[in-house]
Amino acid sequence: MATSVSEFNEALAFVQLFARGSWTSCHVRTGQLEIFVFRDPGHDNPMVAPRPAPMEVAGELLTAPHVGTLIELAPIGSCIEQGGCYAALSLLDTRIDLVTDHAGTIADHLQPLGALVEFDQPLVRLR
Repeated sequence: MATSVSEFNEALAFVQLFARGSWTSCHVRTGQLEIFVFRDPGHDNPMVAPRPAPMEVAGELLTAPHVGTLIELAPIGSCIEQGGCYAALSLLDTRIDLVTDHAGTIADHLQPLGALVEFDQPLVRLR
């Protein structure tokens, strides 16, 4: 379903009002739309099922720096050098390459391609 200019302007006005206001979070749900915005990362997102506690695994977990759609993952077994790209997200039709601070080998993919990932959600495990 295409978004009309009017709907876009209403959403933009809502975000601007939230940015200027003192609210810490807001959850809006209608028959056609659901949106959740927050300032404090301590708020639980009511639009997403709670994540189970992460499993204890050997190796470093590389996480998403923000919300986006996972569009690329380095293949399992590939060696990534410090500063190397281990995944890519799409956010508002913009590709964002994710790079690691540590060298290692991709041991596991923790999310499938095409997944909408949350801030700090584990994407891959290095060993």
